[in-house]
Formats: sequence, C-alpha cells, structure tokens
Amino acid sequence: MKKYTCIFGGGGIRGLAYIGAMDALQKLGIECDKYVGSSVGAIFATFYALGYTPEEAKSIMLDFNALMFKDINFGISAEFAFSKGDVFENWIRAIVEKKFYQEKYKKGENPPVTFRDINKDIYICTTDMASNTKFTFSKQATPDFEIAKAVRISACFPGLMKPVEYGDKLLVDGDLAKNLPLWKCSDDLVTPENRILEYRLEGCSDCKNFKNPIDFFNEVYSTMSYFSTEQVVDLYKEQDKIDYIVIDTKDVLLLDFQMPTEKREQLSQNGYDTTMKYFTDTLVEKKKKLLPLYTETLEMLENLKISVKKGNAKKAKETIFNYICDCSDDYGNMDFTFVEELKKFKTEFLNKIKEDKIFHLETIKNKTELNKILQGLIEKCENIITEMRTDIEHFSAMKTD
Repeated sequence: MKKYTCIFGGGGIRGLAYIGAMDALQKLGIECDKYVGSSVGAIFATFYALGYTPEEAKSIMLDFNALMFKDINFGISAEFAFSKGDVFENWIRAIVEKKFYQEKYKKGENPPVTFRDINKDIYICTTDMASNTKFTFSKQATPDFEIAKAVRISACFPGLMKPVEYGDKLLVDGDLAKNLPLWKCSDDLVTPENRILEYRLEGCSDCKNFKNPIDFFNEVYSTMSYFSTEQVVDLYKEQDKIDYIVIDTKDVLLLDFQMPTEKREQLSQNGYDTTMKYFTDTLVEKKKKLLPLYTETLEMLENLKISVKKGNAKKAKETIFNYICDCSDDYGNMDFTFVEELKKFKTEFLNKIKEDKIFHLETIKNKTELNKILQGLIEKCENIITEMRTDIEHFSAMKTD
C-alpha cells in the first residue's frame, strides 16, 4: 500500500470532522508521510505531523471556542479584522511546543519550532492578497519559519484575524482560492511514490433561516465553497492518483465556536464514517474500474518489448497506436506520473525509428536501450496492478454493513 499525502481543507469549526477522519485512516492502515493544511485544516495537519493522536487532538479541540479570538482589534484600516490573532497564535504555539519538546517544554522559554525541526513534511497553505496567488510554507520553501505562525496566517480569514505581512506579501487564509486543488499548492506534493488524499468540508446547504449577519455570511461562504468543491471533485474524482473525500457537515455553521460537546462529537463521527465509506466502497469500485486499463497497458508493453527486441518497427508502431486508440477515453484517469512516463517513452521510441530512403523500410535504433526502458515500465505497471488488487481485497474486507 502506497503512502499518502494527506490534505485538510478549511471550513471553520467543521474541521472537528478531521478527528474522526484521522481515526479512520489509522484503522484502515493508511500511512501519511506528508501533511498539507489550509485554514482550520492547517491546525489538524500540524497536529498529525507532530505526532498527536486523534484522541489527543479531540481532547484539545473539544474546548476550542471563540475565546481564541478575544484579542479585539480596534483599528479601522485596510487590514481591519475582529481579532489581532495573537491569542490564537499563542494557543497553537503552545500545542506545537508541548509535543515537540515533551518534558523539556517551558511556556515562553523554548525556541520556536520551525519547519526544519520536525521529521514529517508539512505544508501550510496561505493566500497572498498582494498578488492573488497561493503561498505555501514548508520545509523546502521556508525551513526556518515558525510553524505556529504559519498556521496562524493560514487560519487568518479576512475580517476575523488581521492579515500578516511577509516580505512583499500580504498573507491571509489559505482557503480563499478553493476553486483550485490544494495538492497544487506546491510542486513537491505530486510524486510517483505517494497518492494524494484531499479532504473538503462542505455543509449547510439548507441553512436558509438567517437570524443575523453571521448566518448570512455563513450561507454566502458555503455556497461559494460548494460550487468550487463540486467543480474540483468532478474534475479529479476518477483519477487514480487522487482521492477526494467530501465530508458533509450538514447544518454546522463555520463560526459556531460555542457548539455543544455532543454536536462536536457528531462531527468527529461524521468524519470517521465518511472516510470509512469512501475507502471500503467508493475507492474499491474506482480501483475495479481502473484495473482492466492497467492490465491492458501491461499487455501492450509486453507485446511492444517483443517487437522492439525483434526490430519489427511496423508492428511496434501498430501496438502503440492501437493501444492509444483503444484507451483514449480512460487514458487520462491512470496515475498521471505513470502516464507521463508512457508519453515520454512513445516520443523517444518514435524518434528512434529510421526509414531507409531507398527501400522505405523502417528500422529501430538503440533497441537495447529501448528495451531497458520498457522493462522498467513493465515492472512499474506490474507493481501498480499488484498494489491495486491488494487494496481492493484489503478495503473490501473492512467494509461493514
């Protein structure tokens, strides 16, 4: 089973669903070695990258409330916001330092924990209002930046907390550009070794009883967020490399920080149930649909290797082009890192076809080199098929009625 890059999107207090989601991932045997977070998702990405268990995260977040934003900002300016963000930043800093320093933790006395300091890779997404682009804090891009401060910036919803200047950037909530997949926030996230799992939090589709401006704001955000998520998920949901899990948080308002404990527990359970259903049902069906495509690809590669070895250029070209025609509809749903290798090989192969100008016969140059590349592709395809069959069996066995 491949490791996952686990991505947590934003959604205010709805993020409590990530407690149950992570619990489910552990039960399913899913190993995450990279964590990505935006807005409230940045909090949970930080929890799990540092080694907090779902139970520990639950203990912390069940007490999360509006007091995190009690440091009222009275300034009226372009950076107007309800809160300065200092209380929230100190809160997340304590959480980070307690886990990192363990028994050596002393409030206010330990050096800030930076991205360079922790073993797991963590990516914290923000939005640069100065350029209308995403900016991501990570070990690769900002190794010496404090993790707690990056989380505070990522959770900085305009109007709730003051934006933060970073060089020539004016950084706010990473979830503003929700119409883009979060796995595109850094070039380091898509690798041949990892699968991508991106969570999206949606809800309140029937919350039409506006009692105050906060309710109205919540509905406006929910509508915009829903359309963005629907567009992104429709585009990538059949893709082998990408798994999208949308957690329907129903009537939960984004800023309902006074939510009772019982409802917080329900949110966590919702995250657990949705994750389990995706892996044991939706993902199994997705893999069953993709498996024949990889099997056909493997057959093509093996036949192609035989033709190349024999120097039969005509047969080799027919094999490639027949495959492309047969698989054209579903070709794009295969692991796109593997597809890129197939495309690269096709170009390289066609460049090595030499035509005799007198007899108009085609020959293949550098057959040994081509067959070596083909053998590598065959082995990768075999590994994908084996892993896919193993996953189908594993997740199917965990399905409960």
